[in-house]
Amino acid sequence: MNIEREPENKLWRHIPRGRRWCSFEKNEKTIVMRRIISTIVIFCLCMSCKNLNSNNSVNNDSIVVVKFMYSENYPFALDEVTFWKFPEEHAKLEWHTNDGENLFIKLRNYEKTDRSSFEFIKYAFIVKHKSKTDTIYADLDLSTWIVPRNGIKEYYEDKNGEFKEDLQTRYGFFKDCW
Repeated sequence: MNIEREPENKLWRHIPRGRRWCSFEKNEKTIVMRRIISTIVIFCLCMSCKNLNSNNSVNNDSIVVVKFMYSENYPFALDEVTFWKFPEEHAKLEWHTNDGENLFIKLRNYEKTDRSSFEFIKYAFIVKHKSKTDTIYADLDLSTWIVPRNGIKEYYEDKNGEFKEDLQTRYGFFKDCW
């Protein structure tokens, strides 16, 4: 029995004879998979860069409303310092809007009042407009507001309760039962 042997190729010496072509196919599949994976990675990187650029151009105005829960149960009046002293009593509402400045305008259209009509602070509206951040405070029934203007606190009163009704209609966060 004289069996002819295939001449040895130095490149294929480490692979057993029966698997040489199969290994070539695996190698080709690996190259194709590497190309597909690298294409996917490049595509994902391009999309993430696009998203980063688009986030920078979007108007980042927002209002974060902080509600002090159980404020009517405290034995002392809640002023600004006391309000922020108990963060465990806070509930937050992210209010994404592009008209943060309009909130100031709307509140400044109400009648100016003195500090005596202001009760406990229950709400803080942290308004981010352009690169500026201001905090507006509201009392228990959302009728009296502290609005900053040039570093001075101004008090405004919504006697008809229109703004309170509007907020309670749009967001359950402002209802008394919550």
